[in-house]
Amino acid sequence: RLFERPVERGLSQAALETIAIVAYLGPVSRPEIARIRGVAADSAVASLVAVLGHWQWRRQQASAAAQRYQAERASALKELDGKQVAW
Repeated sequence: RLFERPVERGLSQAALETIAIVAYLGPVSRPEIARIRGVAADSAVASLVAVLGHWQWRRQQASAAAQRYQAERASALKELDGKQVAW
């Protein structure tokens, strides 16, 4: 096929279990997650930190773009009005 859908990678079963524990208990340490799951939680926690870090980066980029847009819009409005307005 010429056009195939991109493969969407979901979270692993271990990552989903870890998210469920954190969602239920709130802030929880890695040893507590391991005790509840009954297996080491290092790789699941590491993969979640990587995914959440990417989401946080994307949110920061979107926020910065919105701030730039607002500043440019305010500047353009000041120029159109011909007056210097103190914000």
